Formats: sequence, C-alpha cells, structure tokens
Amino acid sequence: MIYIHTLGNDNNSGERSAPLRTLAAAVRRDSHVTMLSGIYPPQDASSLTRPTVVQFEEVVIDGGLGEQVRAILSGDLEIDTIPLLKQPCITANNSLHQLTIEPAYIGASLVLRNAGRGVSAYRNAGGVLLKGGTFHNLIGRAFGGTADNMTVTHSRFYDCVLENYDHRIGKRTGTGGTWAACVASWKWSDTRPAKGLMVSNCHFGEGIWGETVGLFDLDGATVAGNVFHDSSHTAAVYGSSASNVLVQGNTIIIDELCPRKDEWRGNSRLPHGVFVGKEGGDNYHPVHNWTICNNTIIGGTNGIYAGWVQSNMALDLMIERNIVMGQAGEAVLIKNWQGMISGVGSYLGNSTDQAAVLSCGAWAIAGNRVLGETASCPPDIRTITVSVTTVDGKIEYEVNG
Repeated sequence: MIYIHTLGNDNNSGERSAPLRTLAAAVRRDSHVTMLSGIYPPQDASSLTRPTVVQFEEVVIDGGLGEQVRAILSGDLEIDTIPLLKQPCITANNSLHQLTIEPAYIGASLVLRNAGRGVSAYRNAGGVLLKGGTFHNLIGRAFGGTADNMTVTHSRFYDCVLENYDHRIGKRTGTGGTWAACVASWKWSDTRPAKGLMVSNCHFGEGIWGETVGLFDLDGATVAGNVFHDSSHTAAVYGSSASNVLVQGNTIIIDELCPRKDEWRGNSRLPHGVFVGKEGGDNYHPVHNWTICNNTIIGGTNGIYAGWVQSNMALDLMIERNIVMGQAGEAVLIKNWQGMISGVGSYLGNSTDQAAVLSCGAWAIAGNRVLGETASCPPDIRTITVSVTTVDGKIEYEVNG
C-alpha cells in the first residue's frame, strides 16, 4: 500500500506517515494506492504496468479552471474552450491494465471539479472503473474516451459539458457546436470500435449541456438503474453506430424547464429520452442488438426515438415493458429518415399515453397499453403515478388516462 497527500513528497517512503505527493509516482511503485483527505491538483495514472486500485478518503481534485468556468457561465463567448479540454482532473491514457478508483471506506468522497474534463482515457484497453464520484463544473466530458471497459457507478453529475453552455459554440461560430456527451466511449479508428461501457446507479442532474450518456461507434454497453433529471441538452441516452446495447431500469424526467435544444436557431425542442441514430458513412459500425426495457421516461420531445441517420441503418431493437408518457412529440417514434432505416424489432408490454409510431421495419407487437384507449387498457385504470427518489428528494408525476 502506498499513500499520497497534497503535502507529501515523491521521494518519501510512501507510508501513511511519509506519503508521496502524486498519483503518477505512486502507481509506479505499487498497485494499491490510497489518496489521503485533501484538495489535489490534477493527477496522472497513465501507462499502468499492472491492474491498479486507487482508494480515496475525502478527496477533491480541482483542475484550477474555476475562473474560466465562472466566465463561461456568465456568458463570456471569448474563451476558447479547446485548449482547456486538455486539462482533465484524472488522466488515464495508453494502458493495457484496468484502473479502479473507489472509496476507502463508507462515507468517503471524491469530487472532480473546475477542469477541462473529469476522467479522460485515450487509447486505453484496460479501462477505468470509478465508484462514488461527484463530477461538476467541467468544461467538457466528465468520464470517458477512446477506451475499452469503462465503468462509472454510484456517482453524481451536474454542470458538465459547459463548452456548449447557453449554445456558446453555436453563437460564436454559427454552427451547432460539438455536442460532446457527459459520459461516453467512442471508436479507436474507422475499423476499431470501442468495447464495453457501463453506466449504472448514477444520478445525472441539471446543467449537462450535451448528450448525457453517449455511445459512439461502440460495441457493448449497459446503461442501467440511473436517474436522469433534466440532465440533457439533446438526449439522456444517445447511441450512434453502437451495437449490443442494454438500456434498462432507468428513470428519465424531462420537464419544461430543461435546457432547450438548438434554441439559438429559434428551435425550442426539448431533449429526447433514448435516441438511436447513425452518424457518418456506411463504413461506421452497424447498429444492432439494442434492448430498451423497464425504463420510465417522462416528458421531452420523443421518449424513445430512432431516426436522423447519415447512412443506411438496419435496426435490431427490442422495446419492452417501458412506461413512456408526457412527450411533446411521440412516446415511441421509429422514423424512416430519408428512406435509410430498415430492420426488425419487438415492441412488447409497453405503457404509453399515445400509440407508438413504427414507420419502418418489421415489428412483433403485443401486450402494449395506451392510456385512454379502452381496447388496450382495462377500464378501471385511469391514472398511473410514477414515484422517483433522487438525491434531492422525492418527485411524483401523475398522468391521467
């Protein structure tokens, strides 16, 4: 076991009474590191030579960009965010071994703030597993990279991807911006998708100015048991050229106060819940084997939406046992965008307040209920109450049939 502390010295022995100063020095010496309580500058855990576990006590990693974050939030369009994105709280690049970051004890805490990114992993085949973090005031992506086996669990995110705050990139350049995601993995190259992303039991709060969870040219992902509360500027879960994806047991709440999509161009659509699409050409990774089940999606433009593609997309979707209601657009919309979408799917056992629009592909349909349609809904069912417990308290929504 090696200990580090903000007042340590990398020439010390690494014992608790004589800690090192940096994570980079510690991981070279041992595969088990404890970060003692304190406020740290950004840390580097790249090029691991073995699987490594880093435990934290009561730790804050501050990227030192608080002034720039405040300026962005005040509407300053002169700040160039591109160089700032290269300043993450934790760097974990070029590794064949997994980095695990977890609490040292019950009640321990890790806060990642005031930086270009939270945890940044590039060309990392070993991946990162992080449990119990709080991510906020981050100019770009909170967690992810061109990496395999990325997992974040039991963590909280808010005020992230501020490079798009108030549509600043669109206002400055006249384009839509980069729309970076808060948590994401994406392709290594045109022929090599990223492999494996898990996001579970996390809370995504307000102020996330991009997709909340982004699956880009990715093979294998699980997004399960999370709460998304007004957490996205475009979609709570967005997949582009992603396959073997499970979206299960999430609660997605999008109300009228949620950040608006493309408002700077006069388009005030609300975000979507789960959005499946395909950016790029035919050489991009195929879209297949998606399971979207047991989710509760309240509000937004479309609850579950497949559409907007830039090349042919053959869907392979299972949409089962979801509760989807209160959307401004459609509860479930599978749209044959410019004639480029085909495929097969199942639509089973879902409860919505409007009929699904499945405009392309071949579908197995059974056991669905539409509130207000007596043929599909037993006459004694008039109201569904969805109760959600978040870190800020209990929220209840009623939808009358």
